[in-house]
Amino acid sequence: MLKSIIKYRPTNLHVVYVEPLRIEVIQAHRHWRSWEIGVAEQFRVPRGESVFDHLQYLNLKPKSRTGSALLAIVSSVFYSVHSEHYPLSIKDQLDDAINFDWQENIFLEHDRTLHFSGPPVALNQHVSVPVFSIQKQIYDKLNQALNGALFHTFAVAPSALSFSALLPLIDDGGEECEIIVRGLDDENLEVHRFYRGAFLNSAVVGKSLHGLKRFGENLKCLGDEECGLHIHLVCAPGESNSPEDPAAIWTKAGLPVKAQEIPESLVTSWLRHLLKQDAIHTFDSEILLKPWQIPRIAAPLAALIFIFTLYGLYQSHSTASRVQTSNGLKVQIHQLEARWKPIEQIQTRITKFQEDQKTLSQFKSEDFQLLELLNFLTQLTPEDTWLNYLSLRQGQLILRGESKSAIKYLAELSKTEGLGDVKFASPVTRDPGTDLERFNVQLHLDMEKLKKSFEALPPETPSEVLSEGPNAEAAAEEKGLLEGSPSPAEEPQAGEQTPEERAQ
Repeated sequence: MLKSIIKYRPTNLHVVYVEPLRIEVIQAHRHWRSWEIGVAEQFRVPRGESVFDHLQYLNLKPKSRTGSALLAIVSSVFYSVHSEHYPLSIKDQLDDAINFDWQENIFLEHDRTLHFSGPPVALNQHVSVPVFSIQKQIYDKLNQALNGALFHTFAVAPSALSFSALLPLIDDGGEECEIIVRGLDDENLEVHRFYRGAFLNSAVVGKSLHGLKRFGENLKCLGDEECGLHIHLVCAPGESNSPEDPAAIWTKAGLPVKAQEIPESLVTSWLRHLLKQDAIHTFDSEILLKPWQIPRIAAPLAALIFIFTLYGLYQSHSTASRVQTSNGLKVQIHQLEARWKPIEQIQTRITKFQEDQKTLSQFKSEDFQLLELLNFLTQLTPEDTWLNYLSLRQGQLILRGESKSAIKYLAELSKTEGLGDVKFASPVTRDPGTDLERFNVQLHLDMEKLKKSFEALPPETPSEVLSEGPNAEAAAEEKGLLEGSPSPAEEPQAGEQTPEERAQ
């Protein structure tokens, strides 16, 4: 199917029918899917003049080489035809058998001829295949005389296959076996036999009483006696007006013939028939004249393509709407994320506050008096000891700091009531910069006993708070400034009285 689509199909066609004494020319132009056939022209070839020389006088030229084709239909005197017979059992492999036998089926040298096989005809127990051949010399003369090189396609076809187009035009036709006779010149006739409308064989018969009798004997030998009753002598328009009866000599030979003039020229009838065929068999190639027909399988394929196209359009529209919906959802998600982030941060802080509250509640449930504990440790820690870390968790107290004697400080803590299981949590190290010992003390608190120690503590005064620690002098100096006492720089010299002494 694809090959028939892409094959070349001409749009302008010249058809030339060539007989030894007669030439017919017709043109046709294709409009989309229909052909417009022109008027046929007839030319008589003078006796004694070569038909090839007269063909040059036609001077055929196409309007444009693109889409042009020239088909030369030649009579039987320009080519050879005979029938080959094959068993009916190899009908399916007939093409392979014919190609294998080409060397034997051609009577001339294979390289000097152009040949092809016609449509096979199934007979009783065999298949008859007509074989056509033409000498390349004659083919080249036709090509040169008709200016075939000016056309895109040039081809030569035998007239025998075209005579089947005249069968419907013949009166009393439609028989199983029929013979069509065509006069070529004053001496020769071409005879074409048809079986059930298909071409069977062809021959050139001399136009003499002796030649016609031999033809009748040939029909009897072949067993085609019934065909002798259906012989039709075909005449072109105007040919039957001759004073001599063309059927008289046939009657003398014992072959009743019916002379009939067809209503239009031979080439016109043949062209109408050729335009309806899928392909025209020629000696060198095939010519496709029938407009391309849409195959039946194209209808369901077109329906499937149409359905899938609609489905694709629906999917495209659906995809576009879904993309638009997705973009809208993304915008809404971004907006919700912008609104949710502050809420999420607040929820995180609330969770953290809840954890802190839980920790404080747990710490409160353990009933640790943190302020009293800090005051107690402040009173208990000597001046040469510094605390820089304190951790209280589930009754376990961890103290870290520096001291001149960590062992001494550990012993001091061990003697205190309410502090139990006092020990170093890690080895004691020395700070080379300050020459102090770094310690990490772990102990257990007994709050019941510590409460008694807290009650025994004297109330804390600002002076005690300021006097504690390594900066006691600076604190005292600050205290003096707060109370209006002179600074160390303003202390009275020897022999001077202080304000207290003056008051006394």
